Amino acid sequence: MASNKISEEDIISFMRNMFGVSIARDQLQAPTKDFVVGVYARFLSEFGVENVSQPDIMATSGMDNIERYETNIIVANIYKSVANIVVNAGVPDMSFADVVQPKRLRTQRILSALCCLLLKLTEIEERFNQMQAKCIDLPVRRQAVEQRIRELRRAVEEKSMYLSSNKAKTEATAHELKALAETYERKRSEADALQDESRALKTTILSQREALSEIDVELSKLREEIQELDHKLVKSPERIQADTQDKETELESKRNEKKKLEKQYMELIRSLDHLKEGCKSLTPSLETFTEAFKDIESIRSECEKLSENKVLLNSREEKMKSLKVQMKEQEKSCHTLRQQIAGNEKTFQQQIQTLKQLNSGMKNDLDSKTKNQSEAQKFCLEERLRLES
Repeated sequence: MASNKISEEDIISFMRNMFGVSIARDQLQAPTKDFVVGVYARFLSEFGVENVSQPDIMATSGMDNIERYETNIIVANIYKSVANIVVNAGVPDMSFADVVQPKRLRTQRILSALCCLLLKLTEIEERFNQMQAKCIDLPVRRQAVEQRIRELRRAVEEKSMYLSSNKAKTEATAHELKALAETYERKRSEADALQDESRALKTTILSQREALSEIDVELSKLREEIQELDHKLVKSPERIQADTQDKETELESKRNEKKKLEKQYMELIRSLDHLKEGCKSLTPSLETFTEAFKDIESIRSECEKLSENKVLLNSREEKMKSLKVQMKEQEKSCHTLRQQIAGNEKTFQQQIQTLKQLNSGMKNDLDSKTKNQSEAQKFCLEERLRLES
């Protein structure tokens, strides 16, 4: 309760506002007996304490050396009354000396407690007046509530009579509502089944679309392969023809070389025969014989070279024949491949047409089922609205 201590300025302001009494700061700093008695008496009058001029034996029973103080009945009564008031307001140790010989701090403490108590008392009185004002019209409000209760009872009785009279209609309506609820449940189950079927159809359509896309991809790949093969077919005969012409040109040159070599070989044979005849008719010398032998050796080496060239020519002719055979086989394989490509393209076109027909059929089926579902939902909505109305 020590927090209720009020400053001297606040006490001066409180006295001026509450009692219309102006006190000086010096009176609070150096309080006198007459000052505190007058202030306490004013507070007691606000608290409703009367007869402070009557002697109170209990007020003077606890005093020590009371003969030293003035035995003033009013002072004793004021002391007793103020002590009883501030005992629970933070000043439980108030003594008679605080009245007859007041001190600054003690007086400030007691006045602070009295100010706080008076403020609380004023607030409580205001609340009491407000509650009293609110409670004045309680009998009138009670009568209004009782009248309202009687009216409600009368209305309940009327409603009970109305319900009892319409009980048969209510039962018939309940049966009708039950039948409509069953119809609604049946329609809703049918709508759910249609919705499941539509979902399954959508899934099938998506899978068919994926299959179509895969077929389109494969078809595009096959078309690319066909284009590559066509390109190869266009280029292969030209390359083979060019190689053939080169080989024929080379073969022709080799044949010409062969003819020249054969001609040279025949000439050498003839010269050899002439030499043999000359050897028979003449007695060659050692040097002539040596030269002839060298010529014969050179002729033999040339003959061996000619035979090797002949072998090469024969092998090249065989290669040309094998190349011609390979060209014919490639032409046959290209023709077969073109036939296969044409057949595959025709098959893919037929598959695409079949898938398109299936897709259109499923789409029509889905549209019809969607239409049936919307009609069922519309019917359910109409039934619900009719039931609610």
